[in-house]
Amino acid sequence: MHRVLAVLLVFLAAQPALALSCLRPDAVRLYKFAEESDALYQIVLGRISAAGPINRPEAPEMGETPFPEGETAVATTTVRVTGVALGRRLFDTEFDREVTLELGCLGPWCSDPPAMDKDLILAIRVEGEERILNPGVCSEASVLGTIGAIDRLLDCHINGHCPDQF
Repeated sequence: MHRVLAVLLVFLAAQPALALSCLRPDAVRLYKFAEESDALYQIVLGRISAAGPINRPEAPEMGETPFPEGETAVATTTVRVTGVALGRRLFDTEFDREVTLELGCLGPWCSDPPAMDKDLILAIRVEGEERILNPGVCSEASVLGTIGAIDRLLDCHINGHCPDQF
């Protein structure tokens, strides 16, 4: 019996991981990610609206062959983000522009679009004149814009007090 159990455990340990483990989205983690990135980001408190349906990528099903190396499934949709961008001390710069919403996949897990009817804190990548919002598979580039999240982000931005909440 013990041998059967040992063989079963070895077999299960050899199988690929079938779950994606994400940390809960956090405003301070979003801010630190944007600040430490080699890319340029703009932090915006606002709402997203879309003129039509959001395009979604198609990921391989569990057990299917993953994408060839260097390739991923990506779908883009032009959306409008309206709100205020983070300035030197506050969210104080009007932001109202079209943004490319870029949804991608990591294996069989694909990012979902951020909520369209909520105030959000967004990390929007700046590439020349283009603004790109890629919420990530774990929604790491968008966080609900609650008073607590805004206060924590501003405390990090202004005072350097940046502990993760979770």
